[in-house]
Order: sequence, then C-alpha cells, then structure tokens
Amino acid sequence: MNIKINSNKLIFLSLLSLCLIQYYLFKSFVKYEIINFYPANYDQTSYLLLVYHLFENIKTSGFHTIFLPGDILPTGILFPLQALLSFFILGANRFSALLPNFLYFIIMQITVFFTAKKLFGSYSYSFILLGLILTLNTPFWSGGIVDFRMDFLAFNLYGILTCLFLLSQNFLLRQWVIYLALTVVLLILLRFITFIFLLPIACFLVIQFTYSYRLRQNIQDKLCAKKRLINLLIFFSIILIFIVPCFIITGNELYQYYVISHLSEKQFRSVAHHSIWQFIKFYPTVIKNQHIGHMGKIAIKLLIAFAFLTLILRQIISFKKNYFLYRPITMMDLFTLLLLIACPILILMLDPVVSFVVCGIVGIPLLLLLVSLFFYMTYPLTIYWPLPLNIVASFILILGLIYQWQAYVIHREKDQTLKDSANITQLYENIGNYAIQHHWSDIKLSMDFVTDYLNYGSFITLYYEKNGKLLTILTERMGSDLFSPLSKEQALASLKASNVVILTVGKFPDKKQAFFPGIQSIAYFRPQLAQYTTQHFSYFGHYVFKGYEHNVYVAR
Repeated sequence: MNIKINSNKLIFLSLLSLCLIQYYLFKSFVKYEIINFYPANYDQTSYLLLVYHLFENIKTSGFHTIFLPGDILPTGILFPLQALLSFFILGANRFSALLPNFLYFIIMQITVFFTAKKLFGSYSYSFILLGLILTLNTPFWSGGIVDFRMDFLAFNLYGILTCLFLLSQNFLLRQWVIYLALTVVLLILLRFITFIFLLPIACFLVIQFTYSYRLRQNIQDKLCAKKRLINLLIFFSIILIFIVPCFIITGNELYQYYVISHLSEKQFRSVAHHSIWQFIKFYPTVIKNQHIGHMGKIAIKLLIAFAFLTLILRQIISFKKNYFLYRPITMMDLFTLLLLIACPILILMLDPVVSFVVCGIVGIPLLLLLVSLFFYMTYPLTIYWPLPLNIVASFILILGLIYQWQAYVIHREKDQTLKDSANITQLYENIGNYAIQHHWSDIKLSMDFVTDYLNYGSFITLYYEKNGKLLTILTERMGSDLFSPLSKEQALASLKASNVVILTVGKFPDKKQAFFPGIQSIAYFRPQLAQYTTQHFSYFGHYVFKGYEHNVYVAR
C-alpha cells in the first residue's frame, strides 16, 4: 500500500518537531542550570529587579503603578512589560522572564524559513538558513537566550524586519510595508538604541528612491519609485505615531543613560585599541569569533566549498541566459542587506563604549546575504540536480541540531560551580531570614567587594525567587560607588550606617578581578575596616565561594 504524504504537511511536521526539540532543550537547561543560580552580569540583575518590583506593585496597588515615575526603563519601555505578561500567565520566576527570548527565537526562525522559500523558490535554501541559525553562538553567549536582557530580543526582531524588508520588495508592496513598520515600532520600543541603527538605513532608501523617481527614464521604473516613496512615507508615519510620544516621556532617562552614563563609564567599559586598523576590525572579529562561533564557521565553510564546486560545474555545463524561473533576490535586495549589516556596525564604532554583545544584532541579515550569494552561485544547477543541495541542507541542519544539543546539554556546570552557587544562595537566604525574623524594615548593606554574584541585586533577586518575598536593601557607599575611589573616612561612615557588613577575608581581588576604583581603593585600608567591624558588629557567619572567603556581620 502506498502512503502519500502532502509535502506541506511534511514541512509543517518538520518545523514543529524542531521547535519542540528546542523547547525541551531550553526548558531543561533553564530548570537545571539557570533557576538555581545567581543572575550573571549587572544588567540582567537590574532588569529582573525592575520587573519583580513592578509585578509586586501591580499585585498590591493595581496596574496604574506601571506608569508611575521611576519605573521607566530608559533602554526599552516594552521590555519589562512583556515579562510582566509572562509573569501573570506563568508566575514570577526566572523561567517566565526568559520564555519570551525563546518565543522570539522560534518566531524569527519560522519567518526566515518561509521568507527563504519565497525568495529562493526551494525549501532546501530554507533548511540551509535554518541550520545556519542553529549553529550560531549568539543564543549561547552573553546576552543570549538564557540572559534576561534585551539583546537577544533585538537580535530576533532585527532578523524578522530584515525578512519583511525583502518581502516588501524594498517598499513596493504596501501590505508588507505596514507589517515592517509595526515590527520596527516593536523593536525600537523594546530597545531604543535600534532607532539610531535604522535611521541611516531609512535615509539611504529615501535618497535611492528619490533618485530613481527623478532620473529614471523608464515609466515603469518611475512609477515603482513613486510607489516606494509613498509607502516609505506611510512607514515613517506609523513609526512616528508610536515612537514620538515614548521619546518625549523617556527623554530625560535616555539622556542620562546614553550620554551621561556612557561618558562617565567610558574609561571602564571601552576597549583599548592600539591602532585604527584594530579599531576597524574589532566588531567584524567579534561577530566572526563570538557570534558565529566554531560550528557556524564549519557550516559556512561547507556552504562556500559547495558553492564554488557548483560554480565550476555550471561553467562546464551550458545553460540559457534567462534561466530564472521566478523573481529572484535582486541587486537592490543585496544592497538593502548590506545596509542592514553595515549601518549598525558603523554606528557602534562611533560609540567609545564598545560592546561585544550588541553587534550580534546583524547575524540574520549576514546569513541572508551569505545564502543569497550562495543562491546566485548554485542556481539553476540545483534546480535541475537538487540532490546535492538537499544533502548539503540536511548536513547543515544536522550540524545546527548537534550544536544546540551541545550548547544545552554538554556544557553542564562543574561540581565546584554548583557548590559555589549553593553557598552564595545560602548566604543571601540566611541574611534575609535574619532580617525578617528581627522585623527589619530594610537591610543597609556594606561590602568591600562587589561582583556579579556578590551585590545587592543578586541578593534581592535570589531571595525573591526562592522565598517569594521582595526585600528592601539599601546599599551604603561601600558597595555601591564603583566608579570613584573611596577614602577610609567614607568607608567607615558607610559601616556606621549599615546593619549588615560583608568583608573579604585573606586574599583580596587584584586589579584584574576588580578593576573598579571603588573596590581597588579599599585594598589600602582593609585592616582598619575589619577592626571597626569586629568591635561594633556581631559575627554572623563565614562563607567560601569563587575562591574567596567572606565574613558576614550584623548590627548588635
């Protein structure tokens, strides 16, 4: 008996299976290796604190608290709101906070998959692109899929809007232009800095379409250019309706974060470049090594090798000149992809505070450009002889799945890391429980060493996730002022105002581990701090983690 399976159903089942496999890996990883650990890096901690506070305020005071002053996130107004939506559905925890990352990743993959089918006419190219996406290191690096920051959301949305750029045939098809405008609005409201990335792209397109309208002689070309200009006007109108009010509301916060904060942190967050050439190659090198990664480079090399072999074979075999069976990706599309890649990188180069994470946003347009060039090199030989292309597509997809499995399953935390995390969690729980038992209204905390696992944000976050109670912690000068040197008098004043003190015993972080001046300056008067603390505070406990020993003291 012959069993016939509809090809569309087979494609649907394949995509569904891939999504379910990724969800299982993601959920397992978050459950075993994220939820029980402190949130790495300061940005993630600050964002978690914001949404946990908002969630608790909404529960006690109502939804209007979202709009109260002080709760506006300068980097992206919608970012905490979508996490809140996840909290109300699944509860306030780290998995709920990270789930939007996974959902955006899946939506982006599906969008790229069907866009590739539309552009290249074959699902083989779609599976090649899907496999390349799965081999990327971006989801598993800093700011990735298990990191509660907006970088990974921006990466996915930028990939989606890249697809909509191409589907709109560069603003020719109005329906896709409207979808594109709404996606751009969502991206900007999730991460305001992307507005700066997209502005020069829009300016280039205005110049290009105006040039075509004014100078082209062909009537059809002039009509297309006119239609594109009208659609571009509609595109700008939709964006401005949503964006301008938000920029007015958050103008001061944006200025403080992107101007004042960046300038004050320049010497600590920038990377020293010894030459102009090193500065120019900084972001391309980061994209190649950190965002594409080892498995991605293997997949790309395989694709390039197959493309050149096919190109040689195509020169041997004669084809008709007009061999395209449908509208292929055009030179204008390739130019748009180049703009979508180059503009963010050039904008980032103007910022003295360079970022290893933000440049990953160009990953999807980069892969689309690569596959577009691959298409031109292999077509139409792959249509008349599809088997080799299907084999390459299958192999790259398998590489992607292997890398996903490796990234989620193989990189298990070591026993010492698990032990350190347990000790850190125990430290926070013991102090929090003590404060609650003694009916403290808040914890006034001083520390001589601050890092991503030892700070007030990790304290509040972990205690809330473990116990469901949001502590009020006020950090004194010693433990909060990282960017300016601290005098002995200022440190002692901080201790006097505190009811909890955490001091490092024995080995103290050197400049490599703690490069902030606020921590470095403490090294010169640590004995005096220890003497004052033992005289005026009660010993609470001794904790060892991350290779350092810490004594905890509480107010008498």
